[in-house]
Amino acid sequence: MEDSISKEKVFREVRNALINRVQNPFSSTDLNKPVFHELKDDMEVVFAEKITASDATFIYCGSQEEFIETVYLVSTQNNWKNVVCHENRVREILDATRIESSKETELYPGEFMYITSCEALVARSGSIILSSAQPVSRKALALAHTHVVFALASQMHEDLKTAINVLEKKYEGNLPSFITSVSGKSLLNTPALKNIPAPTGVNNLVVFFIETE
Repeated sequence: MEDSISKEKVFREVRNALINRVQNPFSSTDLNKPVFHELKDDMEVVFAEKITASDATFIYCGSQEEFIETVYLVSTQNNWKNVVCHENRVREILDATRIESSKETELYPGEFMYITSCEALVARSGSIILSSAQPVSRKALALAHTHVVFALASQMHEDLKTAINVLEKKYEGNLPSFITSVSGKSLLNTPALKNIPAPTGVNNLVVFFIETE
């Protein structure tokens, strides 16, 4: 009996709510208006600050020529080895800088580096957008110890919405089946421990930012 009374009470309240509709107090709100404050600095500067705050390494290259030279110097100084790369264009760059690479993660049962390009950069969050269309490997992203990203200045966008809109135009409405973002090294947070390296995921993120003008 009590259940029946409770149900009737609920139905009555729902019916009254439908009959006596409350006017929307926010009817004048512009839903298309940006909700974020304007950036206080250039997008490139904001992105660099955000990405380095997450313990990533940001390397600025003023030209494509400087980029090639810098990749060679950094790879030599840091003894890059066990490199995995699935993108032909990126592998051409690695070949030009004498960096050996493979498409097979199985060749490196221990630690390996994963080198990719990217789809877009998001300044406001310091995020790097990747997709299966590049292509990138989910397995490699999960298992790589170090992730190196080659990014162009022309790929920089203020926020995620703008970046996704650009991707929708690029792929004519058919977005890749897999889209993800990277914002720094993988960390694990527990009630007892904070910001410790996660058991899977990237421990080091290196971004080469290349000016395209």
